[in-house]
Amino acid sequence: MGVAVFAGTFDPFTKGHLDIVERASRMFVAVYILIGNNPSKTPTFTRNIRAELIKKSVSHLPRVNVAISSERLLVEDIKLLRATINIRGFRNAEDMGYESKMEDINRILAPDIETIYMKSLPEVAHISSSAYTEIMKLSGKGSWMVDEHTHKFYKDYFHGEPQ
Repeated sequence: MGVAVFAGTFDPFTKGHLDIVERASRMFVAVYILIGNNPSKTPTFTRNIRAELIKKSVSHLPRVNVAISSERLLVEDIKLLRATINIRGFRNAEDMGYESKMEDINRILAPDIETIYMKSLPEVAHISSSAYTEIMKLSGKGSWMVDEHTHKFYKDYFHGEPQ
């Protein structure tokens, strides 16, 4: 198949995100992880820092690249990356409802881009970036939700250990 984009805020990039990317990398010639900004969210780290963390998380996947959004619409970034597939991960029916609405809008804006849905595996479906961040702020005990280097980075940040 062609080139695909998996977009999100990724604050942080969790094991659920990694699962989607690993499976997508077996289906597509190339997969771009596109780090965007969501005006309704306040990320813990800049997109550049998140990009560096994600690059370490996916270093074992030769077909996967990390990019930072251009502050345009997602469909415009997908076209800039010469991709034709928008990968959307979902954990539950609530996620699917939101993603379905976004697909309808994206189809009007860019009918040549297809959206592919990938359901999280049961063992990671409970993980969310916001839950991880909240747990880290309060206790530092969210290691099962992200890879080791991401967990260390967040733990050091929230609990005063030097970076």
